Amino acid sequence: MIWWMASLVWAAPIPTTCGADPPKAAVAYFESMLTGDGPEAEVRFGDCLAVLSLRHVAQRHYLEVARMGPSSAPFSEALSKAIEIAEEVGDLVSVEPYMAELRHRDLPATEHRDALLYVHASGLLERDKLIRASGSAEEVSDDYHLRPHLFLGLGRALQAKGAHFEALQSLRAVTSGDQAGQARLSEARLLVELGRAQDAVDALALIGPDDIAADDASVRRAWLWSQMGEQTFAEEAQKEAIWRVKRGAFIPQADLLVATDLVAECRERPAEKQIARFERSWNPLRMALVGVADTGRPSGGRSWEVLRGAAPVDLGLPDVVMAQVGTGHRARSLARSLLVIQEEREQIEAIEHPAFRQIIAPHLYVVLDDGERLLHQLLGETLQGDLRRSLTRVEAAFSRAESLRVRLDACGKDD
Repeated sequence: MIWWMASLVWAAPIPTTCGADPPKAAVAYFESMLTGDGPEAEVRFGDCLAVLSLRHVAQRHYLEVARMGPSSAPFSEALSKAIEIAEEVGDLVSVEPYMAELRHRDLPATEHRDALLYVHASGLLERDKLIRASGSAEEVSDDYHLRPHLFLGLGRALQAKGAHFEALQSLRAVTSGDQAGQARLSEARLLVELGRAQDAVDALALIGPDDIAADDASVRRAWLWSQMGEQTFAEEAQKEAIWRVKRGAFIPQADLLVATDLVAECRERPAEKQIARFERSWNPLRMALVGVADTGRPSGGRSWEVLRGAAPVDLGLPDVVMAQVGTGHRARSLARSLLVIQEEREQIEAIEHPAFRQIIAPHLYVVLDDGERLLHQLLGETLQGDLRRSLTRVEAAFSRAESLRVRLDACGKDD
């Protein structure tokens, strides 16, 4: 779950001119920043904060300078240092809002170029600017560890827009990591849309039994084999899907596999009984998901702010659904930064320099509070997206139930 946090190991401090007394230098740069020296002093102020291991507040100041754009003299330095900290923390997601208006040609050539391209492309993808996102994504190195995340999201977005060829290219670029199985599943769905059932089966065959996508793949295989007239294979896949459900897998459409077979045989009464059983079983969850996913609020009117701390949120949803909420890359990334903010509040308290405590500490607490609000907002949007995806899966099952009824109406008398 998202409330699990990996331990963070800081890299060596960024070389600066903060000297032997970083708190004193920070005070001087802060005062200089406020009295007219502007971006350059703000970057140096950020450097001193970084030396003091106050990486989040340092990053916020770097990003404020970077937001000024290339017209600001220290733009490239500030953006590079902000991305360096983001990679150390393991949270590139929270940097996206600060790079929203940057153009591809604005990105500096640094050793963190892949991370810059990843953030730029991800932000564009979140805003549905797929052509520009593709341009930045293509430049990300093949061995960059977050490339699979990026191309999986890009492939799915292109598929939703009907750009089938480009979507296949993006999905097939994901060949490693935890995203490979998800990419094969999305690829199979796309191939089915294109009428290439055997190619879809071949794509699903690449998903291992322990892969995160294996649950959905088992149902997809059962339907495909059935449609292709391969009943032996279809029955084996169906048994696997039912076995996975019994083990706690969240596969709404698995409950319709038996009904699908009954409809194919025009056994009206038992088929209708199976469909009605599915609807009774899943409709309460469907309604609960509609309420939470649409409003972004758990039952009782509590907002996403209850995500503070290490305790999971009680949304009134079953564990099988909540087990999938907040487990994605974006949620985990944002959660790491929330942990860093908690740690930095304690670090500020430990700095005993009088001028630092009097002049700078109040400002830093404001920065941390603002950063925390932004992170909670981004995290809330991310978790709401997770819940909407769960709702989409349930709604897809209900749509299939309706299509089975339509087919059932065309049948003759019960056997």
